[in-house]
Amino acid sequence: MWLLNLFRSFYHLSVDLMSRLHAYETRMTMYLLLFKPYVEEASIVADIGCGAGVFSMALAREGRLTIALDIQGEVLRRIEGSKVERVQADAHYLPFREETIDCVLSLTNGTSSEARGAR
Repeated sequence: MWLLNLFRSFYHLSVDLMSRLHAYETRMTMYLLLFKPYVEEASIVADIGCGAGVFSMALAREGRLTIALDIQGEVLRRIEGSKVERVQADAHYLPFREETIDCVLSLTNGTSSEARGAR
């Protein structure tokens, strides 16, 4: 009986997770459509506060060079893609020369305690 209860719990957890993933994919598709007009003509896009790099990788799959910028290096190391350049930096002090980026995005950017100088 305990095995059956374990299976049921696992099943309900899996269904809930898949539902959340579908909602996330739907939201991501909506965001991509929303900012598509801004990035269509851009050759180089900077995703500021990229976190896990979901949007950076999606933009890179469309063939444009994307700069994934985040203050936390460990999240940057997990981002994959040959057209994604990873930059660890504070969003308050962008390490780019003027006129090198065609479009800057900062979609789901929170404020890191590291960025505020708190320890």
